[in-house]
Amino acid sequence: MINKKIYVKPKELINFGAELCEISTTTAKRYLDKMCSKEGLCTRLVVGLDLMLNIHCLKEK
Repeated sequence: MINKKIYVKPKELINFGAELCEISTTTAKRYLDKMCSKEGLCTRLVVGLDLMLNIHCLKEK
């Protein structure tokens, strides 16, 4: 069940994810592309002049 939304810039998420998971930024971008697919948990949108990601967080049980 979706409980809240988080908006973040793609580059920040790629760099954070790469650091956190100890993977390259290229691999992190590939994971992000997968997450933003039709079946994924995030969508890309433009807010003002910035490209942002809308990440749907799952509610913990």
